[in-house]
Amino acid sequence: MAPATPSHATSAHAREQLLRRASRLVREHQLPAYDAVHLAALVESGTSDEVQLGCWDTDLRRAASDLGYS
Repeated sequence: MAPATPSHATSAHAREQLLRRASRLVREHQLPAYDAVHLAALVESGTSDEVQLGCWDTDLRRAASDLGYS
């Protein structure tokens, strides 16, 4: 049996993955880093059929729409 992965290691990996995605979204959609983190969290949360974005920020809504989210 493989040893259990400590939860902090899993959490660190999830954060790293989220930040990598956010970094890519900054470049692809010309978003500020804080908006890209929100968009990355949306994408990590599920498909456009499963989750929706609610915000007033026009650029963030546009980027989410470009990715298929409403």
